Amino acid sequence: MKTPHIDRLASEGVLFTQMIAADALCSPSRAALLTGRYPIRSGIYSSSRFIRTLISPAQPGGLPQEEITIAEVLKNKGYKTGLIGKWHLGIHDNSGGQNGNLLPQNQGFDMFRGMPLTNVQPCGGKSLFDGTFFHSFIRRTFYYWLPFFLMAPLLSYLGVNLRRTLIVVLAMSFVMSLIFAYVYYFTLVNPSSCLAFEDAKISEQPADVGALHHRLLKITVDYIRENKDNPFFLFVPFIKVHTFLATSPEFANKSAHGAYGDNVEELDWSVGEIMKTLEENGLEENTLVMFSSDNGPFLEEGQEGGFAGFVQRNSIRHHLKGGKGQNWEGGIRIPGIFKWKNHIPSGVVSDETTSLMDIFPTLLELTNQTISDRVIDGKSILPLLLEPSNEKSPHDILFHYCSGDITAIRKGKYKAHFVTPKWEDGLNNCPSTTICACYGQKEEPPLLYDLESDPSESTPLDPKSSLYSNILESMKQARDAHSLHLITPVSQLDSLPRPWLMPCCNPPFCKCTYNDTHPV
Repeated sequence: MKTPHIDRLASEGVLFTQMIAADALCSPSRAALLTGRYPIRSGIYSSSRFIRTLISPAQPGGLPQEEITIAEVLKNKGYKTGLIGKWHLGIHDNSGGQNGNLLPQNQGFDMFRGMPLTNVQPCGGKSLFDGTFFHSFIRRTFYYWLPFFLMAPLLSYLGVNLRRTLIVVLAMSFVMSLIFAYVYYFTLVNPSSCLAFEDAKISEQPADVGALHHRLLKITVDYIRENKDNPFFLFVPFIKVHTFLATSPEFANKSAHGAYGDNVEELDWSVGEIMKTLEENGLEENTLVMFSSDNGPFLEEGQEGGFAGFVQRNSIRHHLKGGKGQNWEGGIRIPGIFKWKNHIPSGVVSDETTSLMDIFPTLLELTNQTISDRVIDGKSILPLLLEPSNEKSPHDILFHYCSGDITAIRKGKYKAHFVTPKWEDGLNNCPSTTICACYGQKEEPPLLYDLESDPSESTPLDPKSSLYSNILESMKQARDAHSLHLITPVSQLDSLPRPWLMPCCNPPFCKCTYNDTHPV
């Protein structure tokens, strides 16, 4: 894949090779980025450990208004704030109705254009079922009907009441139909869940994600031009690269890595357009640009889900293990690129451990602000940006959560896994369940790796060694101290979708194009 614009961005700034996401899934990872806190502190966890992100626009819950976001602290200093792209941190709170209390404009952003949830396969007309929903339903209820018809003669011979048995089969089929209808109409399975918003108003349903990307890019460029004389904070979480992979004709079939590569190259071009706009408007020297991601590749989607990448050590490629949803390095190690012309050095590659949570406290320090009424887990990396050759990582330890449980711990160059995902046979992912549950196999004794020499997490240290015992003991002590003072709020992800909260642009059809909502 060719990414000249992102490569240039990295060459003109500082590239952190070990920036770590606070979670391996989108909603909790984004919550941590915006608040500088482990997502469990915000309630962005699930007690079930399986549904670990928001799955429906009709689902109440998300980032609570009580949390303080980057946008809010920068507004305190007179910055204009905008979010253009993917939100995925909730629409309605749990107070009852369609209130939109959790949308970006209630979290410190002056303007929001983009998707309140996310871009998935149905957004591109692809079904999450094998065939249509109706055919899938028939196939599944078939397993109730088939035994009945095959066993009917035997049941009759044995004197079983066939009429009563038929009623039971019908009842089971009816219940299944209700469950399937609920899942289809009120979760991400339904294309109508692919929404585009302008602040709190639906602008398109379902969204044409290909056209939406270009529309959002234009809005981004216009926003920069219109605010070039004002301090501004612009958060641009692209709806690319994410399944569904919508690619413009000029980028289609150009990459050697199929639709995924095409998507990456179009995203790279988009980064270039944004950087060009900053240059043309004389904003390079007073704009700190950050480029990162929220988690690793969606391996269950095959080639369309991407690749975890590798780390080069002495001419040897160490491929990162795992992907999205997993606490292996492939699921949580993400890009970390920072550029600020004439303020931070260029062409620097740092192997110091940093976290996506560090962006919040870094911007606090940069704007001379402090927060004392809550725990901030991230650490300012401003010294590391200004003098990367002289400074060290501010982190002694990082905890890797699986929803509400700590399943891995990073301390310096060492990383311990207490619980690992249970992969399907012969794979490093879990396609039959959409994505791996991060809580699968308890490791006794825990697996301890030296990530400096073994970034692929392939050879654990000997549990009988004194080094193993000392490192693991210090990790457990840190975990116990952290857990002792942790206040865990009610989960924001446990509520089921509520049909009456489903956004709909023109009831009961819930379909409108961008032109419908923006008539000439």
